[in-house]
Amino acid sequence: IAGELSHEQALEVLRTAEGLRRVGIDELEALAPRAPEIFMQRVLAADEYNAETFATLERLLAKRASRAELTGFRDRVQREYRLLLRVQQVSWQRYARALEGERDRLLRARFGQDPARVILEHPYDAGEFLGEALDARFSPSQMATFLSAHLRTKRQQALALGVPDDEVEGWTAALYNGGLVNVTRMRAGLMPSIEETQSYMRKVPELRLRLDGVAVAAR
Repeated sequence: IAGELSHEQALEVLRTAEGLRRVGIDELEALAPRAPEIFMQRVLAADEYNAETFATLERLLAKRASRAELTGFRDRVQREYRLLLRVQQVSWQRYARALEGERDRLLRARFGQDPARVILEHPYDAGEFLGEALDARFSPSQMATFLSAHLRTKRQQALALGVPDDEVEGWTAALYNGGLVNVTRMRAGLMPSIEETQSYMRKVPELRLRLDGVAVAAR
């Protein structure tokens, strides 16, 4: 937008970005049955906002808008993004505090001890209890089942991206860490490399090879 791309290059990037705009929406829709009604309302509102933002940029490029207009558009979108990110952060902090408070209340009522001590001394018992009484994510057994299924999903996503067979494991790790949206955008050149995600791509296969070596040596 600031002049680093030609008009034709900017149009091509826009077309690529538009093609990836709704990546990941299906995963959010899958959560709808377990989420409050407002969840999907906000997802759809965000989707509409993104569509309008793309449409505005498309109009600006179509009329070959001036550098000042494009810069103004960029600055506005960045301000709105920072605001939305802040709202998300505050909302998650508020949610986490409420969840922790309810967790501690339930543990104290069930075990008759300080919650921190219960978690330290009886982590699995506490987790399974909370998984039934409060949220499945506290349960070690339920989370193990979920993470196994989640990992299979990420492997299928890696295969769907068409990566070479010898890179599937690394890309599965990348998708597990960075999510389909970010990894797809990174592969398409729409965002810079994601350092932590790329670290996962290297470290997970390396760790498996080391573990395999230890297992072979132990036989």
